[in-house]
Amino acid sequence: MKPLVMLGKYELLEKIGSGGMAEVYKARLTGAEGFEKVVVVKKILPGYARNKAFIDMLVEEAKLSSVLQHPNIVQTIELAQADSQFYIAMEYVNGRDLLKVLARCAERKATYPTAIASHVVAEVCKGLDYAHRARDIYGKPLNVIHRDVSPSNVIISWTGQTKVMDFGVAKARTQDAKGSKHVLRGKLGYMSPEQVRGEEIDHRSDIFSLGVVLFESLTLKRLFLGRTDLETLINIRDADVERKFEKYPFIEEPLRVILRRALAQDREKRYATALEFHDGLMEYLFTKKARVDSVRVEEFLAALFGDEAGRAAIAEMPPEAPSAEPGAPTIAGRSSTSPGVKRTAADLSILEDMVEESSPPDSFAPAPSPPLQTPAPKTDVTAAEDF
Repeated sequence: MKPLVMLGKYELLEKIGSGGMAEVYKARLTGAEGFEKVVVVKKILPGYARNKAFIDMLVEEAKLSSVLQHPNIVQTIELAQADSQFYIAMEYVNGRDLLKVLARCAERKATYPTAIASHVVAEVCKGLDYAHRARDIYGKPLNVIHRDVSPSNVIISWTGQTKVMDFGVAKARTQDAKGSKHVLRGKLGYMSPEQVRGEEIDHRSDIFSLGVVLFESLTLKRLFLGRTDLETLINIRDADVERKFEKYPFIEEPLRVILRRALAQDREKRYATALEFHDGLMEYLFTKKARVDSVRVEEFLAALFGDEAGRAAIAEMPPEAPSAEPGAPTIAGRSSTSPGVKRTAADLSILEDMVEESSPPDSFAPAPSPPLQTPAPKTDVTAAEDF
């Protein structure tokens, strides 16, 4: 692919995203003897490139992220400056964010297996727990709060690895004096009640946000999103999870127990740490005898995205990958037997319903024509709750 432009030592290959203050590019770093590395470059939008407040936010993000070295967090490579413009170079994760995964489930009227949803959130818990406990180079606690935990900030690679990204609005101990507690940061639908009320927050705010992600992963419906921003904030403030459970009777009681605790309006009643949240999900998977790993997630993505995932996998595959065992079951045209991993029929049971032609009545997929026979329950939120 022909590069668009150079930014410092990086060739900008294609724009892959744009937000409120920054744009993100897939880029390439080249070196001696044909060395190449694909990275992500994040730079401030041209209209804000000379705005000191935005520059300071980018610099703080880079400094904070550079300290966070964990397999479940997208890594920061460097903060640099070229042509009077600051930018961050970050790890490139070849895959899709969770928001796109949920949206594809809607498009294909596919189910999102509960065990995989639980596994992905548990992986996020590990990354967040590390960030919450992170210390600076002098050993002092940073007291990091992500403040923007949402499906679009959870990325899953084609090989099944889950990572948290975008600490752009994260809050650390060193930033406490710089921000106003009256400024709402992050996506409205994933804020905690204390965030909405303008109170001081701690790491348990992230736990609430991740609880929202889990609920939406299980139901394929937006949990608190209202017709207006004000209605969304009121829904979050009230956090009436029991009322929501009435709409989704298929959520098992063990998962309801987990969700009640993660989504408790009173943060004193929530999980004390993201690790406790993780352990609750692991215990649930253990009792269900559901074995989920990165290979299972990889197979799910292959089934859900088809050729799109296949092309990406081929691009990263070694020239002579081991072939599948004769007679091994296949998912979406790909062998479900990965190199060095033997699969049984029982192992594949978790994937059986991922691409069913029909979806449960609560799916956020567009309603088919004719409409579903079972009328939708009355709710305070209209179709806005769909992804």
